[in-house]
Amino acid sequence: FFMKRYIAAPVVLMACQAGWAAQGLPVLKEGLWEVVVQNQQEPAPPPVKVLQCVDKRTSALMLLSPAPGQENCRAPKVKKSGGSYSVQMVCAVHDVKVNTKYLLSGDFSSRYSATFETRFASTEVAQPPAQKYEGNWQGPCKPGMKPADLELPNRITINLKEKAAASAKHDHDHDHSAPGHKH
Repeated sequence: FFMKRYIAAPVVLMACQAGWAAQGLPVLKEGLWEVVVQNQQEPAPPPVKVLQCVDKRTSALMLLSPAPGQENCRAPKVKKSGGSYSVQMVCAVHDVKVNTKYLLSGDFSSRYSATFETRFASTEVAQPPAQKYEGNWQGPCKPGMKPADLELPNRITINLKEKAAASAKHDHDHDHSAPGHKH
């Protein structure tokens, strides 16, 4: 379940992303980043480790990708305080308001750490536990990787920009208001 959420979140995040870096988000150094995501519930499940290929255009997408529920988002509100950034995003997934708060810190050229908490306005949706993640720059992207590629622990690689484009197309392929419609 966690892995499915981790994969799905960035897919829709990209659709709301244009111009975010200009709005105060830190920009990750281009290249390969190892990102370790750890659920904060007790007992904590094992961390999930992924590799991300990042460039300046995909930096915001990759930096915020671990959070669930990023669909139909408003531009994030970013506040910088010293070396930390607090980010608040308000989104809507199938008419359910989703509020995610991040706290990011680091130099963003060799390492960063982040925590986030996501809250769904619906009482029918389980509230996920707070999570933390850390990114460490590894060097140039692996041969064959391109910006926005995410390599999962099982070695499957998906491109989040391409998934976002496919997801946006999916939104127009059928009627989301049909009775009983579910994803």
